[in-house]
Amino acid sequence: MRFNKFAAFVSAASMAVLSAMPVMQANAAAPDLSDFIAEPVFEYFKASDVNGVVGVQLSDDLSAHVEITFDSPEGTAFPYYVTDIKSGGRMLFQIEGYSNTEDDYRSYHISIKLKGGIYNSSASEFVQDFTVPDGNDEPDSFVAVGYNFVVDDKLSTDDIEYLSTTKESGTYKNKKITGELNNYLVHLDGYIKGDVTGEGVVDGSDATLVLKEFGAQLAGDETTLDPRQFAAADIDGNGTVDGSDATLILKYYGLISAGKEPAWDDVIPKN
Repeated sequence: MRFNKFAAFVSAASMAVLSAMPVMQANAAAPDLSDFIAEPVFEYFKASDVNGVVGVQLSDDLSAHVEITFDSPEGTAFPYYVTDIKSGGRMLFQIEGYSNTEDDYRSYHISIKLKGGIYNSSASEFVQDFTVPDGNDEPDSFVAVGYNFVVDDKLSTDDIEYLSTTKESGTYKNKKITGELNNYLVHLDGYIKGDVTGEGVVDGSDATLVLKEFGAQLAGDETTLDPRQFAAADIDGNGTVDGSDATLILKYYGLISAGKEPAWDDVIPKN
C-alpha cells in the first residue's frame, strides 16, 4: 500500500491497536491523550496512515525505556519508536495501519524495559507483538488498548504479573476514543531474605553471589549486586555484605537440607 518511498530506500540501501489511558473516575472528563504523543524515529512515518495508538502508563516509582520495531516484506526489526518515559509518566505511540497480506504487511513489536521501586531494580523485559488494520480497508477498525504498570511488593519469581483489563476513554485529536487498558503489577519492592539470585529459594548459589560481592569489595571493584539483591544479601542487617552473610546463608540452607523449616533467628547470632 503506502510504502513506495521506504521500499525504494531499502532497495537502494541493499490484532489490536494500543493506547494507555489513566483510570477514570465516574463522570470525569476524558483526558486529552494528544498531549502525550511520542515522536517516531522511522523516517517514512505518515501521520495520515495512522489507524491506532499504543500507550504506556507508569506509576510514580517506575520509569521505562520503550522501543517499537516492525517486520515487513522489506526486512525485519525496522526501528519505529525509541524513547524513555520518566517516572509516573505516560506516552502515546501513533501506529500506521496495514492490510497485512502476504506481500504488504507490518508485524509490530513493542519492548518495555521497566526500572524503579524502592530498590531502583530492573524488571524483566516486557514484550508484545501486534498488528494494526488498514483504516482504508477497515474504516471502523480504530481501536485503543494500552499498558499500565504499577509497582508492588508481592513475592514472585515472575516480576511482571497481569492483573486485569478495563475499558477506558480519552480524547485523541479532538475525537473521543475508548479502548482496553491492560493493568500489570511489577513486583520490584519485595524480596526473600537470603534469596540473592531471585529464584524463590535460599541455597548455596546465593552464598556464592555474596562471596563474589565481598571479593569485589576487597578488590575495590564495582558492586556485583543491584539494590534489591543487596538487601536480600545483608542477612545480619548491618548495612554491609561480606563473608559473614554468606556463612549465615549456608547455615540456613543446611537446616533446610536437613528437613527443617528454619527462621533466620535460628542462625543469626544474638547480640
